[in-house]
Amino acid sequence: MSPVFHKVSSKKEAFQKLRFSTFRIPVYLWTQGAETPLAGFTFLGELKKDRVGIYLSEKIKKAFQVRIAFEKKSASSFKAFTEVVNRYSLEQKFIGHKSLSYKAELKLIFATEAERQKYLEYIDLMKNKVKSIKPGVEF
Repeated sequence: MSPVFHKVSSKKEAFQKLRFSTFRIPVYLWTQGAETPLAGFTFLGELKKDRVGIYLSEKIKKAFQVRIAFEKKSASSFKAFTEVVNRYSLEQKFIGHKSLSYKAELKLIFATEAERQKYLEYIDLMKNKVKSIKPGVEF
């Protein structure tokens, strides 16, 4: 058996990937006709080009149009379509949250290219924010 040699950069890349997949972002989700949003969260690693995975305390309907905002209720929101809604875990508890028992996969619906670019810029902004966090830094 030959020893396995890892490039130094691969350890750094693995560390960055771990940081992206564990950095939590609050989300607010409005269903059709709702005045108040459902609060939940997503991980930075769940933000994709045209979809996002979110964790919620309440079940929402599949194949349903919703509106989602990241970090604050007053932030820019995006239209989305629920593709998958599954029970996440009966016993799962996330620190600082009530039991968030459902995971939903949303397909984002962009009205314009500018709206799509705004979302992609938000993802890049959050990735840069996570990269700038050093151990021991409070924010």
